[in-house]
Amino acid sequence: MNSSAQQKGAADLKFRYERLEEMKASYDIITIRALIPFPFCIEIVAGLQRPGGHLFLATTEAPTGFKGLQAYGYVSRETYVPSQLAFLGTRSILHLEKIAKQDSRYPRSWKIIQQDMQKWKESTR
Repeated sequence: MNSSAQQKGAADLKFRYERLEEMKASYDIITIRALIPFPFCIEIVAGLQRPGGHLFLATTEAPTGFKGLQAYGYVSRETYVPSQLAFLGTRSILHLEKIAKQDSRYPRSWKIIQQDMQKWKESTR
């Protein structure tokens, strides 16, 4: 790659720091840390991507047997477990590809998501 191509690519890269539930945009690539439980973290970003986009989710242990990704328009492409981070405990990076628009129920309001997260936390105690 020549120098001008590298510079153009760098100029096109933008970082934003704002609350996800307040964002109105569309991105090809999204990376997030699972600060809220899976799959709620995916629900929050599903509306920020069109089909063809990629989501990289850094989480602790990768969820298994979750069948709800298609409701958000995603399919799982790869799960990477970085051995370099083993000293932190189990860490996983999920690569999801957006292949369809999310179900018409999504995105839900942040207030409803918070209520569902609270119910989920209570049910897992």
